[in-house]
Amino acid sequence: MKYLLVTLFLATLTSSLKAEMGVIAHRGASRSAPENTMAALKKAAELGSSFIEIDVQLTRDGEVVLMHDKTLDRTTNGKGYIARSSYKELKRLDAGSWFSPVFKNEKIPLLKEVLEWLPKGIILIIEVKSDKTDSGIEKKIVDLVQIKQDQIWVKSFDKNVLKNFNKLSPTLPKVFVFVAHLKFFDLTIGTSLEWKNFFSDLKDLGVKYLQPHSFFLTKTFAKEMLDKGFQIIAWGVNSKRRIGQMTRRGVNFIETDSPRWARAVIQKGP
Repeated sequence: MKYLLVTLFLATLTSSLKAEMGVIAHRGASRSAPENTMAALKKAAELGSSFIEIDVQLTRDGEVVLMHDKTLDRTTNGKGYIARSSYKELKRLDAGSWFSPVFKNEKIPLLKEVLEWLPKGIILIIEVKSDKTDSGIEKKIVDLVQIKQDQIWVKSFDKNVLKNFNKLSPTLPKVFVFVAHLKFFDLTIGTSLEWKNFFSDLKDLGVKYLQPHSFFLTKTFAKEMLDKGFQIIAWGVNSKRRIGQMTRRGVNFIETDSPRWARAVIQKGP
């Protein structure tokens, strides 16, 4: 009887520990629907996602829209740069057919539309893709998210963007995303190379979450990040093997294209 009780206790404890690693739907449920569209976001919510990540860009006329790339070419039937297009022009484009005919005429959504839809209980992680630190996109985002600020995290590869967010809204949770950090060289690899103390200014920027690529996340670096009080979000997690690695490294969240599948793998365990 005592053995049975101990076994049940350990099973319950193991289950609760597994559940602690959160799952973030990358660009919505981007394996099931065209990325950064309302279809992908609604699918992620339908699949039970509590965390949804999106990318945003600024149009020529100052509208914040969902789009990962700087150009329209890959995910729409349009061409050219987002920053040189007006929202009126973008509204005419098909952002779904490239993924599947089922999503023909899916539109590029405004961040405003997403916030109006955003259900209670879901955290929306907004990654700023703008490479212009004076674009004003941070102010526009902060103004837009006021009504649902408790459901918003902001994220960027660019520390200057996070600095702007910290000035505008110090309480917004902030995520610094990067590819890898090479400790021996004190080199951070992201959209650019940064040669200085990795942790030097992250606390001052109000950064709570660090998001390295899962492929480059070593046990040693994961422990160092956690010991310094940061939470870890690993990106590029789309295999069972990688999920196992992230679990063993004590990662707090994984970002994946297939959120329901990832949660099932985590719950099932090794």
